[in-house]
Amino acid sequence: MIKCLINPNLIRNIYHIPKEHLRLQYINKSIHIYFGYNILNKILKKIVGKKSTKYIFTNSYHYKNKSFIGNIHKPKYIVAIGNTKILDKGKELHNKNKKSKLILVPTSCSNDSFFTNRYCETNANHHVCAALKGKLPDYLIVDYKIITEFSNKKSVFAGWGEFIALITSYHDWRVNNIKRIKKRDLQVLDKLIEEMYKDINRVLKTKIDKKDLPLLMKYLFLKCLFMLCYDDNTIGASSDHMISYGLEKLKYCKNILHGQKVLFGSIIAAAGYKIIYNKDIISISPKKIIKKTLDLSEIKSLLKPTVLKRIVNAAIYSRNRKTILNKFVKDNQIYSKILKEVKNVHTTYS
Repeated sequence: MIKCLINPNLIRNIYHIPKEHLRLQYINKSIHIYFGYNILNKILKKIVGKKSTKYIFTNSYHYKNKSFIGNIHKPKYIVAIGNTKILDKGKELHNKNKKSKLILVPTSCSNDSFFTNRYCETNANHHVCAALKGKLPDYLIVDYKIITEFSNKKSVFAGWGEFIALITSYHDWRVNNIKRIKKRDLQVLDKLIEEMYKDINRVLKTKIDKKDLPLLMKYLFLKCLFMLCYDDNTIGASSDHMISYGLEKLKYCKNILHGQKVLFGSIIAAAGYKIIYNKDIISISPKKIIKKTLDLSEIKSLLKPTVLKRIVNAAIYSRNRKTILNKFVKDNQIYSKILKEVKNVHTTYS
């Protein structure tokens, strides 16, 4: 049996009774998570004190209080306020300064990296040189005011895409680990997935806009908890993310966001589940988000058997992960079948 680090029932309770301040015990670490509107200044002062300057501030957000910039060599606190790259830099610095406390403040709603222990290390030219596993933050502050200021319609769609793509990653992980996970834990996670997607469909029946950002950030946070449950990021980053990595390797879809790429990957992987296992897992996803993704001109240009095969091959060699994509290479006709299924999905969701 794989050791469970976060009880699935705890995730279910957090989902049903969301708290503005959550204290999470993860292994030997106590983590404080704050959600709210316009809370950054108040919470930072509560954590570090009004006069503390013994920490550094890594940011893309123009924070006004300059006294918060401090000793870069032996920081007491590392505060990272920004997008994925900025948060990754904070995690990197925290991993090198193990006595420091890390405070993450996301400004983006388009991905789930704001509460994971994974980060990409970059070289002097800002190119990714390694994907690493570090420590979780000591504090997470999700300020809806900041996220609203930095978000646009495109990033909101990408954020929902990042969460919705959980469906195929979860099934990949489930297939690979079904004999090693306690049956009652799987039952809780299965039920929770079903509940969340039903609720999303109800919420996103109407116009998709910034008013749903607090809900989106909590869903993305819950996705992170899924991955931390067994310290396995493949629960939330399998076939869908691999397709995204394949797109990046081939330099396709440069103008669309990560969340949109992984949702496209999820649609392709879900079509594979329908063809190979006769299991329909995409139908529970919000129709508006699926249609929006398939209508993107960059995505439409990829819907050809030869192009799709090229993407899947690049995806498979991008990471050593066993997913539904591995079964595609055994069937030369499957790409035409997948595209037919994707077309059916698009027609159904129109």
